[in-house]
Amino acid sequence: QTDASAAASRHLGVAYELGRGVDRDPVMARQCYRRAADLGDVTARRYLAGCYLRGTGGAVDDARAFRWYSKAAHDDPRALGHLSYMYETGRGCD
Repeated sequence: QTDASAAASRHLGVAYELGRGVDRDPVMARQCYRRAADLGDVTARRYLAGCYLRGTGGAVDDARAFRWYSKAAHDDPRALGHLSYMYETGRGCD
């Protein structure tokens, strides 16, 4: 059930971020991604990191983006690519 709950929260986050079937709400998107990420959803960890990197639904926070990309990178090659970018540009990896 945890996997299903995590996936549902991630999909809800995508809906809120893009305004698919609901009014666009970046704050709710970030909250949904956080819930899914806390439940172990690797893709949600990457999406949450992106929210922190871009400032979607709140302030830009490079350190948190770096942390969430790091958590996802072992199981998500896209997250690894984003993490490499952060190392390359020096964002969040102080």
